[in-house]
Amino acid sequence: MSKRFCSTVAAALAVTGGAMAQWITEASPNPPGSNDWTQGRQFIEIMGTPGHTIANDVYLLCIQGGPRVVPDPNNPGLLEVVIPLGGLRFGSNGLLLLRDAPSTTVLLTNRNGVSVGPDPNTTAVYNLLPVGGANGNDPGLWDIFNDAETIVLVKGAPAGGWVRNTDLDAAPEDGVIDGNIFSDPNYPIVTLDGLSYLANGSTETNPQWEYDQFSGIFKYGFLQDGEGSGTWEPNFIYRILSTQGGPAIGTPFDSRGWFSGDDTGGTFGPYLWHPTTINNFNGFSNYGFANNTELNNPDPALGASISPGWVNRRISNGLSRTLTATIDFGACPPPATVTVTYRLAGEVEWLTQVVNLTGNQFTVNWPMGVYDATIQPPRFLRRKFDIDTRAANDTVTLMLIGGDIDGNNMVDSDDFDILVAAFGTSNGQSGFVATADLDCNDMIDSDDFDILVASFGNSGDN
Repeated sequence: MSKRFCSTVAAALAVTGGAMAQWITEASPNPPGSNDWTQGRQFIEIMGTPGHTIANDVYLLCIQGGPRVVPDPNNPGLLEVVIPLGGLRFGSNGLLLLRDAPSTTVLLTNRNGVSVGPDPNTTAVYNLLPVGGANGNDPGLWDIFNDAETIVLVKGAPAGGWVRNTDLDAAPEDGVIDGNIFSDPNYPIVTLDGLSYLANGSTETNPQWEYDQFSGIFKYGFLQDGEGSGTWEPNFIYRILSTQGGPAIGTPFDSRGWFSGDDTGGTFGPYLWHPTTINNFNGFSNYGFANNTELNNPDPALGASISPGWVNRRISNGLSRTLTATIDFGACPPPATVTVTYRLAGEVEWLTQVVNLTGNQFTVNWPMGVYDATIQPPRFLRRKFDIDTRAANDTVTLMLIGGDIDGNNMVDSDDFDILVAAFGTSNGQSGFVATADLDCNDMIDSDDFDILVASFGNSGDN
């Protein structure tokens, strides 16, 4: 059974430009009932910072991993779908729901006895249009099928861009992405999130692949249905979240809190977990909720169900991650605090956090993920650094460049003029400018002049 979700997403978003998203939280490649795009039940839900705009260099990619049945192409490595997300925004609950069918079509008709669709007050919803007419029969597009697939969110693109219907694994067809697209320093690519899965029937003559060259994806391996037949037939893929925010890890089921399963609800919901579904190749029974005390007593507002456009179940044993930064302030003693600006990689807006320093180190505790961050203490140029805390806690060492007296992130003639005007003064005297005291010895003298000259012409990171 094939499902036309990803192809309709790609067609509808092709006009928006590139962009970003941080976490995949739900996917519906094989919903119950008809796969007709007008039914409105196929979706991918992603999560980021509430209210933030998605930037212009992150894409959702769908890559074929194995065999297809006639009339569809059998071509592992085929880049079936490229979904640019630029300019879209997360709702105030941090969710963006990409769904098929017009906005007048109900995605979910029953949630704990109440007729309801995605959260109307907080979820940003992008409604998708069909490809190639009402039947979605464009032969140049292919969707997520109920067989092997790699689905990833990436920041960046290769030199030629991400081109739909490109064969990324052509010569040889060996489960490894061709070329140097991950090693070209001029076109860096970062995997923000992703998952892959295999179908039943992989053999030496008809192999399947999970393209984990996109480092950081969760590899499901073979998925199974409720009867344990070994075929790929779960209706939904679902992610448990942490009470600290972001994906949960360290659950009893697997290292990253991903689950898949069938449902026992009707065609239009409620989407309830099937009690006998095997959730992944590790063979855990009683899908999702039954094997964990917290999940066995779900939030009454949500119940043990998939609710697209509503925040997923959260558990307290999910882990957050820490970043420890060591800062070299040169001749100056470390201040008591430093302001850190940060954002999930690929988002437009920045967040701000004032952190305490212990000596010349600070530690922050954030949900696991990929971040951009900057610091710019007085007297110094801005430093930007990347953080990836998905696999483990991260550390970074930052050497600051002094000389930015006026705080405009450049060491230039304006800074020179300020230092000259304050030259010879000491702390407490008229005309003393604290930020011109570049070595922090309470005097503006030739040592400060030497620091400015050494840094002159430099600009900080953007």
